[in-house]
Amino acid sequence: MKPLRSKIIAFGLALLLFALAAVQVLTGAAFGGRTGHQTRIYLAEQPVKFWTIVGLTTLAGLCAFGWGLRLVLRREKK
Repeated sequence: MKPLRSKIIAFGLALLLFALAAVQVLTGAAFGGRTGHQTRIYLAEQPVKFWTIVGLTTLAGLCAFGWGLRLVLRREKK
């Protein structure tokens, strides 16, 4: 049961991060700044900051997806 749980967590985290990035792109707004002092960063006003935040979210989603694939492939080899 433990290997299945870790796979579900990895793919769920990847799905969550990809969905967050998609929502940010579709709305054209992302949150930035320190906790408690978060401001909205809009695509039209600050495109570099916006795409940096979306890119980091997407990169984290890709890392989680890769981790999940590694878990699946490693289990298949055994």
